[in-house]
Amino acid sequence: ISDASGTEGDTITFTVTLSPSRNGYVWVNYYSTPLYGERVSAGSGDFERVYGQLTFKPGETEKTITVALTDDSKSESTEAFGLRLYSEAQAQVADREGIGTIIDND
Repeated sequence: ISDASGTEGDTITFTVTLSPSRNGYVWVNYYSTPLYGERVSAGSGDFERVYGQLTFKPGETEKTITVALTDDSKSESTEAFGLRLYSEAQAQVADREGIGTIIDND
């Protein structure tokens, strides 16, 4: 999964890549979550809480997940959240977390 960044009030898009392509179907689940640790974590109200499942059909190698960012009137530093992949079927996940960076617009 790629990292992505965007400004408050916009959307950001993560790209999930399957390599190499498969002859059968591949599934992977995902969810967005606050990110704690080295970066300043975005609160759960700073981004859309998304979850679901991606299905790669035979021969497909790329899917996207779009997350809406909340526009607020607070002046804050750049924040981050995670988009995590889990419970894959018919493939192995090399990078389980994309980092979403939210750039303040105030």
